[in-house]
Amino acid sequence: MDETNRRRVKEAQIIVGEWVKHYNHVRPHSALGYRPPAPQTQVPQIIQNQPMLLQ
Repeated sequence: MDETNRRRVKEAQIIVGEWVKHYNHVRPHSALGYRPPAPQTQVPQIIQNQPMLLQ
């Protein structure tokens, strides 16, 4: 895979990831009383500072 395709794949992963985050954490769902399905969670600071394992 050439560099252009790698960038396109990475860009697509970011866009889809943002859409999933919005769908699960922001978008209201009628079946749940117009609340998002995933509750907001507090991530411990120690975890927030760790680099991602899969990039």
